[in-house]
Amino acid sequence: MPSILEVNIERLVAKCEEKTYFEITFKVPENVSKIEVSYSYKRREIKRDETGDEFNREINVVDIAIRDESKTFRGWSGSERLYFYITENESTPGYIRGIINEGEWAIILGAYKIQEKGCRVSLNIKFTLKERILLKGDLHVHSIHSDGKYEVPDLIKLAKLHEMDYMLLTDHNTFSQCEEIKSSDSLVVIPGMEWTHYNGHCNFLGVKNPIKNFVSNDKEKTIEIMNEAKASGALVILNHPHCQYCGWKWGFDVPFHAVEIWNGPMKKSEYDTVEWWNSKLIEGERIPIVGGSDSHKNELLRMIGTPTTFLYSYSRGQSDILNAIKNGHSFVSYKVNGPIMEFSVGKDIMGDCIDLKENKIGLVKVENVGFKDEIKLISDKGIEKIYEVNEESTKTFTFEVEKRKFYRIEVWREILPKMLTLVSISNPIYIRKWIDEKY
Repeated sequence: MPSILEVNIERLVAKCEEKTYFEITFKVPENVSKIEVSYSYKRREIKRDETGDEFNREINVVDIAIRDESKTFRGWSGSERLYFYITENESTPGYIRGIINEGEWAIILGAYKIQEKGCRVSLNIKFTLKERILLKGDLHVHSIHSDGKYEVPDLIKLAKLHEMDYMLLTDHNTFSQCEEIKSSDSLVVIPGMEWTHYNGHCNFLGVKNPIKNFVSNDKEKTIEIMNEAKASGALVILNHPHCQYCGWKWGFDVPFHAVEIWNGPMKKSEYDTVEWWNSKLIEGERIPIVGGSDSHKNELLRMIGTPTTFLYSYSRGQSDILNAIKNGHSFVSYKVNGPIMEFSVGKDIMGDCIDLKENKIGLVKVENVGFKDEIKLISDKGIEKIYEVNEESTKTFTFEVEKRKFYRIEVWREILPKMLTLVSISNPIYIRKWIDEKY
């Protein structure tokens, strides 16, 4: 269960404050994913007259609104609601969703009608704190806004049907699909665009309008476009770089955040990308990996969530999801109910870089494994150990962290007799060099 902090405030509104607005400030702590506000006061009074008839009389009316730490208005509901909430993805109607920053916020009360003796208002404010959660999603889907067959509302329905927690809309060379985004805490729909060129494709994620123009005829212009997307706040992901039809031919000395190592079903081009990526890790580079279905229509082996990118995110907010992608706090499995990994050294998880000043222990836990699955612990020295699964559905093991550049995990499964296929792959845990020592 998430941790919740609670603040209670009381304010006596005097008759002389009638027809005015005033602020009640409060501190929002860091790492808040949700604010909930409720308030109460005596609005009506029941009285009997001399004949015994009852009268329900309105004696106080207090409006409510809220502003954030930048003094920006974030919503108002007058006296119609006694409760509202705000998250990054959604909010009570009348309130503005968005990131909840630390700092001094304020409840704005409006004293529309106040009885002679004043009105006591009680405020309750709850903060849901962020904590690391596992989210399932697809970083690469197409709609009718380019060459896909899905309408955006249908994509959203299908993503929910396939148990996605998040999805990115990445139509080719356009972002008109992003105008149809309807995001919520149950399914976070994030804007994106697949920059598409005859010499390669890459995704620009997290921004509705990442670039002004997609046209490039040389590498210099391509780099300019990628830098423009980065400057707009977009994550740049190199897509299916070793695809024989539309692989990345611009070279890898370009500005990018991560690589799509797995596109649709596992095949030769994916294995080629894994081999290239592993060689870069051995050279000491840090390159986060993701997967995406590249789904254009509902077809076998390329449905939404095949593969699924699992993220360890601090919340369901778009900003935390994008940070998890950027930091490599993720693994990819061939489908939504494929192997689920926990991979850590102490408090550090996949994507993190640890200081190794003394012996540390790594922990690996893989759920949803099958009979005879092979779990490989891999480093820059090669395959360190292979753990074979017997009849258990969850395999857990530890290992001693040694002088290595990284450790990562792969899960292989026998799909056909004597034919092993990669079904899950993690981002690495990186290791800084020992002080005054070399590998």
